[in-house]
Amino acid sequence: MITLYGFDTVNTLKVLILLEEIGTAYKLEPINIRTGEQHSAAFRAINPNGKVPVIVDQDDFQLTESGAILIHLADRFDCGLASKGTARDRALEWLTYQLSTQGPIFGQIEYWAHLAEPKQPNILAHFQKIGQKVLGQMDTRLSQTRYFAGEDFTIADIAHYAWMTRLRVLGLSLSDAPHITRWMDDLSQRPAIQRAVAVEKAIQG
Repeated sequence: MITLYGFDTVNTLKVLILLEEIGTAYKLEPINIRTGEQHSAAFRAINPNGKVPVIVDQDDFQLTESGAILIHLADRFDCGLASKGTARDRALEWLTYQLSTQGPIFGQIEYWAHLAEPKQPNILAHFQKIGQKVLGQMDTRLSQTRYFAGEDFTIADIAHYAWMTRLRVLGLSLSDAPHITRWMDDLSQRPAIQRAVAVEKAIQG
């Protein structure tokens, strides 16, 4: 059985979605990052970087970083990522876009909107402007194809979707992004995603 160490975070949600899509048995071990459990000696023994998510897979194989975890699980269970060819390359291209662009920019918005003290409205506005450009790039891609990698749902969609569940608290708008809206409606109807979102919400207590 796979053990997932995580909390109610975007990166934990990515892994939860894929585990639910796979349909394999897993155990969730909450690590309360708000009370500092990620800094405990016990958790640092699992991940010296003190970050969630982490999975412990067969033969006590430990893996960190959400992108690496998604690729590992997708390959192991043949779910959400083609084994070779252009379809795999395209999925990894858009997964990398999420890890390098959407995620970091949205993370900056979250920080300046809710965590920074004192508040810096000019900095927040700067990152929100960039965030809207990111949404524009995503919408352009989804105007060309059903999912990010093509006609098949992949881990690239999972990775992007997790941050999109936080869109309202980021102060970003989809008013000019009809293709993202269509894609969000599609993914929101997937039973595995509905289950994963419910699990993540339950972690909050």
